Amino acid sequence: MSKTERNLKSELLHKFFRGECTPKQAHEVLVWINSDEGKAEFEKLFDSFREEQSGSSLDSEKMLSNIHKRLAEESLVNDVISQENGAAFQVSPGGKSPQWKSIWKVAAAVSLLIVATVLTLLHGELSFFDQTSEQVAEIVTKRTETGQKLTIHLSDGSVAILNAHSSISYPKEFSDTLRSVQVAGEVFFEVTKNKDKPFVVTTTQLRTTVLGTSFNVKAREDHYQQVSLLTGKVQVDALEKNETAYLVPGEEITFSNNQITKGTFDRKTKALWKDGIIYFENTPLSECFETLELWYGVKINVENDRLIADKKVSGRFDKDYLANVLNSISYAHEFEYEINKERVYIRFTQ
Repeated sequence: MSKTERNLKSELLHKFFRGECTPKQAHEVLVWINSDEGKAEFEKLFDSFREEQSGSSLDSEKMLSNIHKRLAEESLVNDVISQENGAAFQVSPGGKSPQWKSIWKVAAAVSLLIVATVLTLLHGELSFFDQTSEQVAEIVTKRTETGQKLTIHLSDGSVAILNAHSSISYPKEFSDTLRSVQVAGEVFFEVTKNKDKPFVVTTTQLRTTVLGTSFNVKAREDHYQQVSLLTGKVQVDALEKNETAYLVPGEEITFSNNQITKGTFDRKTKALWKDGIIYFENTPLSECFETLELWYGVKINVENDRLIADKKVSGRFDKDYLANVLNSISYAHEFEYEINKERVYIRFTQ
């Protein structure tokens, strides 16, 4: 390895251990440190990285967490597994890091933990890549902006309906053993039944596994996510809590403030949004305004927002105009409003 190549590799490794690599760069590092040349050169390059820490001890747990957090958001991390031909690794995610005697063990642990975590995340299967082929499947990502909704027809006949400000990533063609997608925001699924090929929906906190059913996934924030089952049966895994729950129709799992709770809901109203219907039932007014912002693609400014703290709204609006919705709510809570293009100004009269 030339001096220039070594400097470039050193810079890349430093980014890798800080969790700042792009998916392609991380893939390059993982493949390289599993090569003969990589194993031989890694100790020297890691020594220089450690010296630059100015005597501070390396926080390996934080390092692993940062790398995983970065890679978990990118579907290309699965390419690492595919390129390495599905090599089997055994590690203990969540266990405390040992005091490695060899610097190479640090690299190996980082690499293997990432791969093992992804395998666990995807229910022990490869998500976006065909296990029997070296060719990477074509990945499709669809997004909606505020005020938009979108219906996606997947290759197996399943349907995904995206609410406003949501996204879904999926392979153009599913593999022979698994149907797996990743979502953010709010998405309703109608899954075609196939007992031989599970359908897996992954968010940052939850993994839902089904054979054929309909359910609603809400994952707008890392700290609050929810899976609500309308028909069929699903298994929901809390990724960071190592907890599993099974739902029957009318049950839902909620991840909030790092806690998992199981509850019930009204199946008739839960996913009315997919049919163009806004439904509020004793909903805090502040939450209503947030829903209207997403639904109509506007920004709502409340002049004296302290007055909305205890106000709640119940009502159903079928494909209605924003002005009509605001009119109805204002009668009950006595406020004036002005719509100016994409801005809505609200002022309570008392």
